[in-house]
Amino acid sequence: MMLLCANVLFAQSTFSTYSRFGIGIPTSPGSVTHFGMGGTSTAIVDGSLINFSNPASYSFCGVTTLQVNAVGSSMTASTADASMKYSTGQVNEFGLLFKKPGSRWAIATGLTPYSTINYSLRDSEIINDTTTANKIYSGSGGLNKFNIGTSRIFTIYKTEFRLDSLNKKDTTVKVPVHQISVGLNANAVFGTLVRTNNAEFDNATMFNTRETAKLNNKGVGFDLGVLYKVRLAVKEENDKVIGESHLYVGADFSTGYKIRSIFTEVNTKYVYNSGAPVDAGNTYVSEETKGKMTIPSRLSVGVAFRKSAKKWGRYTLAADYKAQDWSNYKIAFDSPFSQVGYLDNSSTLSAGFEFEPSIARKSDFIHRMSYRAGLRQTDTHLHINGTNITQQAVSVGLSIPVVRSLSRFHIGAEYMTGGTQDNNLILEKGFNFMVGFTLTPAERWFFQRKYD
Repeated sequence: MMLLCANVLFAQSTFSTYSRFGIGIPTSPGSVTHFGMGGTSTAIVDGSLINFSNPASYSFCGVTTLQVNAVGSSMTASTADASMKYSTGQVNEFGLLFKKPGSRWAIATGLTPYSTINYSLRDSEIINDTTTANKIYSGSGGLNKFNIGTSRIFTIYKTEFRLDSLNKKDTTVKVPVHQISVGLNANAVFGTLVRTNNAEFDNATMFNTRETAKLNNKGVGFDLGVLYKVRLAVKEENDKVIGESHLYVGADFSTGYKIRSIFTEVNTKYVYNSGAPVDAGNTYVSEETKGKMTIPSRLSVGVAFRKSAKKWGRYTLAADYKAQDWSNYKIAFDSPFSQVGYLDNSSTLSAGFEFEPSIARKSDFIHRMSYRAGLRQTDTHLHINGTNITQQAVSVGLSIPVVRSLSRFHIGAEYMTGGTQDNNLILEKGFNFMVGFTLTPAERWFFQRKYD
């Protein structure tokens, strides 16, 4: 059997032909805004955006927020002999953050995909002069992650002296100079991985065969995050701040997961009747095999610089590095999901830029929009046929404000190339898209009434 090598490719709703290995393609953390900045997310904060990739960011949010994102792809996969196009889409994130204005604490909860298996490949093998076997390899499912997390911010203030409105009396003002936030996510991972291998023969005297392997999984893990913000400079005019700059440094560590897995396998013989497959009996169902799956830990570090001014708006420069050693991925029993020999250390280096023409809420519609661009280079967790599978991508993004609200619509797109046609492998290239919205009304969602 040839690995990821096919004379004819076939796919329906394919996410990636490389999702055939391990638990599939791990989902990159981050929302639409991070996606438009090349995937930078570890040190990014926004007062009305939930950043699940670093739980320490929750406390920097100003209001309660509802967030929903979706992702789609339009890609071309090709070998040296053939090519095909496919497209797919799915909801990528649902999140809710609770924050009382002025509080040092924030709580967030969300549901996101952790990995995706979705592929279909076809290969042909000549058995003898009268028989050819058409082999179809397909997979579906993946792991999902439900998390609930919290963070707490600590602030170091500096006392500054200013004149009052009549410029006659000095007053003291406490200004936040250093802020550090720590956060924790408790994560529950669950989902079913399915792989199916079909062998169909052009010899009427032979039964076709189907082997279906399923792996049901559930486990827990934790994310630990820290985020530091320092004010570098401030510009004032008539005792009013008209410009300032800040540096953000962040880190996030995922402890990995110890997964309880249950493996089952079904082998079936079938024939075609009027073009439809019909079971021909002799079905074999294996007994359940229980064991442990180990998903390795992940480390992310990032830095961001943000500068704003009353005249020209605000810009942000950011960079991230993420690493996860998939050679530590293990399954405690033999199954088609093991494949540890093809997994290696993965890393991603990304950089992004964001520009907002105005920082005033009362500015016109165009000047309140946010514009983004980014780059990323990923050495994936796959090492196949002696070749490291890499990805390169360039991305852009846009946020559109909702009138008389803090809510925004977000759009992001990237052009990605990954893999190679060398060594009987597959080259993938095309566009990935993300859309979403954050619902943060100008009125408070939760407030305390006071009575005399």
